[in-house]
Amino acid sequence: MYTFSPSRRVHFKPAFWGVDRDLKEVMENMENIWEGARTQSSSSSHDFKETDKAFLFSIDMPGVNKSTLELQQEENWILITGKRKNAFAEDKETESVEVSRRVTIPKEVDIEKIEAHLEDGVLYLALPKQEKVRPRKISLTEGSGSWNKLLSDA
Repeated sequence: MYTFSPSRRVHFKPAFWGVDRDLKEVMENMENIWEGARTQSSSSSHDFKETDKAFLFSIDMPGVNKSTLELQQEENWILITGKRKNAFAEDKETESVEVSRRVTIPKEVDIEKIEAHLEDGVLYLALPKQEKVRPRKISLTEGSGSWNKLLSDA
């Protein structure tokens, strides 16, 4: 057994120096992992690809049934919610778990053409880009044309 004397300098680190701090950190991380697994937060797995015509997402939604899946576009994001069976349920209240994800919609997306389908526990989401406005030549007309009309309407 080693005794500590204030007048004597300690020249070695015990083998478990800092383990309590490390163990606490590991336990906190495990709590976060379990909390994320239980609530299925938006930090879960997805793949993303951008093409010339669209933004493509594949989002893992394991155990979610198509009948419980709902997609809702709000402002510049899509909220995806669904329910899946809870394998560890002990009572009727926790029989199913709500799963939710959120996808940010890029500015270039044509919101009216968004498509989604669920296949084998994966939600495929296609966000087509708006067609680019093509430049056109503006011709000059004789006289003031509609300029005076537009001015008088104002």
